[in-house]
Amino acid sequence: MLKTSMIVFESESVSALADPISLATRVPYGLRYTDLESFRMAETTDDIL
Repeated sequence: MLKTSMIVFESESVSALADPISLATRVPYGLRYTDLESFRMAETTDDIL
C-alpha cells in the first residue's frame, strides 16, 4: 500500500525567493533533499547536494 502525505501552508506564509540559486556544475535529481539552512545559504546548486 502506498502511503501519501500532504503539506498545507497557511495563507500568505509562502514567499518567492529573492535571488535564484545559480546553476553550478550539478543539480539535484530524484530523491536528494537538503536541509532548509543549506538551501537558504546556497550560492550555487552545488551547495545543496
